[in-house]
Amino acid sequence: IYRFSDPLHTILNDLGMPNTRENLAKLSLSLRKNFWEWIMGTWVQEFIMKHPWEFIILEWVRRIEALSEIQDLIDHTIWIESSPENRYTRIKARGEKSWESGLSREEFQKHDELETELTLQKIRDMADLTIENNWSKEEFYEKISVFMRQF
Repeated sequence: IYRFSDPLHTILNDLGMPNTRENLAKLSLSLRKNFWEWIMGTWVQEFIMKHPWEFIILEWVRRIEALSEIQDLIDHTIWIESSPENRYTRIKARGEKSWESGLSREEFQKHDELETELTLQKIRDMADLTIENNWSKEEFYEKISVFMRQF
């Protein structure tokens, strides 16, 4: 599993800066503005070329330009969506990042308005399959398994 944001997390960690959504969005915008729009796709393209595995899962794609950059290297795109209520509940429970457990509903909604979130509909439209993830893990895994058995 490779997250599009992995390089951004690495840079923030190396600089001793907090790994907040705001900092990730600012860093992404800065890199794209000062270098090229599809820089994140270039990073992922390099990762895919170095790891010729049968299955590679890319998470947290936020830019249509980045996805377009690697489109010829991937066979299928799956869009996984969940209601805002479920996303908020899960992010707080997961606490993957230190700031998540104390996240208010207003802050969560504000994150959905970040520049990095505004292009998601275009990426969703490119997907070969959309899977709703509003139920249990078991039901979600079953939906993924049904898709994977086709290949």
